[in-house]
Amino acid sequence: MNKVILIILLFVIFCHQAFSQEIQNQEILKLYDSQAIYIHHDVFGNWYVKNAEILPLGRFGSNLIRELAGSKYALEEMEKAQKKAKKGFIVGIFATSIALTGTILEIADVEYSHKREAYISMVISSAILAKVSYGYKQSALSSMNRAVWLYNRDLVSGRLKRVSY
Repeated sequence: MNKVILIILLFVIFCHQAFSQEIQNQEILKLYDSQAIYIHHDVFGNWYVKNAEILPLGRFGSNLIRELAGSKYALEEMEKAQKKAKKGFIVGIFATSIALTGTILEIADVEYSHKREAYISMVISSAILAKVSYGYKQSALSSMNRAVWLYNRDLVSGRLKRVSY
């Protein structure tokens, strides 16, 4: 009789633990589904998704950084991403201005001895700067992805501090 009671008691304890574990897992999944973030790319640009809503990243990720405010490590990574994005933007402006200057000088009726060489060097330098700008922007997106990963890790682990605006 004592063995039967002991077995029943052990079975009840086991079921209670399994049931509470399942409830905890469901709560984590609900939290993850509603609060987790991921970066979304499409033909119109880069966005982030939270709670099944597609939201704009903002200039240099400014909207995303507000979402990540509760995670210290995600914020550090986002600051790196913003610096890279700003560098890419500045280099892109230089590339565009060199390309426009070269085009204007080629179209203009002004004659000077090295017109063709100047145009070719401007096109080449513009293309190189555009490639560097693209590299910075891709690096910034990689850092943003890492920041989002760190945020989601902190969300699931319970280390996320809720910050309200």
